[in-house]
Amino acid sequence: MKKVDKKTTSLALLVLSLVGILLAALDYIGNVPVLNLGADSWLLVSIVVAVYAVYAKSA
Repeated sequence: MKKVDKKTTSLALLVLSLVGILLAALDYIGNVPVLNLGADSWLLVSIVVAVYAVYAKSA
């Protein structure tokens, strides 16, 4: 099985963080809750994923 390097993992997590930010913006602007989570919840998820991406890249 091929191992995934840190750079690829970090990039994937940052992309997921950007998707979370877009979902937060969609909920905030359009009042369309995705998975019944509010904009503040999506923003918190995005921040946590971004911090983990930075940690994964540096570790």
